[in-house]
Amino acid sequence: MFLESPYQIGKQRRVVDIDLRIFSRSLNPTSDEFEDVELHRVAIENKVKPQAADSTQFKEEFLGIIQDLEDDEKAAITMVFLTPPADSTRFVEEYNALDAQVLASHRKAWLRWAGSEDDHQHIVALLRHLLHQETEVEISPIAEYLRHTIKAFIRHIQESPAGALGRASEARESPELGDIMQIMTVQLGEVLYQIERYESSTVRVLNTSTQAYEMAKPLLRRANDEKALGINILRATGRPKNTRTLGREVLRALLTQNKVVESRETS
Repeated sequence: MFLESPYQIGKQRRVVDIDLRIFSRSLNPTSDEFEDVELHRVAIENKVKPQAADSTQFKEEFLGIIQDLEDDEKAAITMVFLTPPADSTRFVEEYNALDAQVLASHRKAWLRWAGSEDDHQHIVALLRHLLHQETEVEISPIAEYLRHTIKAFIRHIQESPAGALGRASEARESPELGDIMQIMTVQLGEVLYQIERYESSTVRVLNTSTQAYEMAKPLLRRANDEKALGINILRATGRPKNTRTLGREVLRALLTQNKVVESRETS
């Protein structure tokens, strides 16, 4: 296994995050010596945020591997696109650029770090299944240290931006604003935003990709427009509603119209 494995495509340099190579030792009848023959190469491109997407990178990494393997035509290639659970048009564009015509007889797969409880095709689910197999004595026992490492890794994935399903791991507190009372996650464009309502009725909006707070009122208005919530952003007097009032109405409409990714009360 190699980490940060570089490949060259013309003047372009691409780096594969994880490079796995599977070999078979066989006897060379010409030299009468044993040698290793590569059977399969698995290249994993790990994306943590949609902003890291590059429309040509995944395809060019594959072409770099093809060029590297030109002396060994029998080696199969599997390209793995590893991303956070939320879909992004930028991710889709990069993944689809490596199409069937370019792949030929080789393969690609899109794998996510985490996902919903009923989705079993992501890293967290696969690791949980491995632990379940050991519990049910379907596989050989896993060493205690390795078992604890796997469990810790699952928690790390769930609490990191790459696997937290677009939310912060814990509700934060602010002495000025009070405890967070409600958290709602909504997708606007390619980004998941976490709308937080505090005890003081203050509303804040967290960009889960950058883990930074953004101006709340423009994003609340955007949510009203993109999700077609039908909220009048003006008061009866014709003056714009303040952030707290608009935030309260947007949260209520998102929930009642079922247009959220997730919603939870924190107290």
